[in-house]
Amino acid sequence: MKMNAYVAGVGMLPFGKHLDKTLKGLAGQAIQLALNDAGIEAGELQAAWMGNAAAGVVTGQEMIRGQVVLRGMGIGRIPVVNVENACASSSTAFHQACAMVSAGYYDIVLACGYEKLFHQDKARSLGAFSSAVDVEDPDGALNVVKKLAEAAGARGRGGAVRRRRCGGQSFGVHGHLRDDGQETHETVRHPSRTLCHGHREKLLPRQPQPTGAVS
Repeated sequence: MKMNAYVAGVGMLPFGKHLDKTLKGLAGQAIQLALNDAGIEAGELQAAWMGNAAAGVVTGQEMIRGQVVLRGMGIGRIPVVNVENACASSSTAFHQACAMVSAGYYDIVLACGYEKLFHQDKARSLGAFSSAVDVEDPDGALNVVKKLAEAAGARGRGGAVRRRRCGGQSFGVHGHLRDDGQETHETVRHPSRTLCHGHREKLLPRQPQPTGAVS
């Protein structure tokens, strides 16, 4: 399908713990910024796609995650689609919203991605990640990672390091040979600055820009 949808407005908040804000508050603030950027009123929205992955585990909010956010802003009586697709939740919500506009079902819709993983109870935060596996076969994913590590080590003999940076941490897989000729692997973590492949500025909150300036 050829996408004929256009981004009319964008709203984004800085990444952080936001100890003084709730998940609803963070989402509502970003949505309001997007509406202001687009120059439209909330009442003009015809549908909304709300992307969130972990609210059920971290906050206990299930089933109507997007509805409670929008209701708190006075937005109602429109279709609300809650999208949960792991790390692709928000991009999936955006893609579906664009597809529905391109198909001619709606003229003005909202796509929102919102998440708050920080919680005073660390078990809740960690639970969001520990539940993102096949609970009936939890070792399956571990075996896949193990095979990838072994393959990476086979390509990196002699102590070569293949390093990937994720968020504020850098992870590397080290491969080396023991005295008995068996190759071993270890994963280490190095504190580092976030690596955004040259797109750091685009990820930071900005002043409203013309749609043509969005890339």
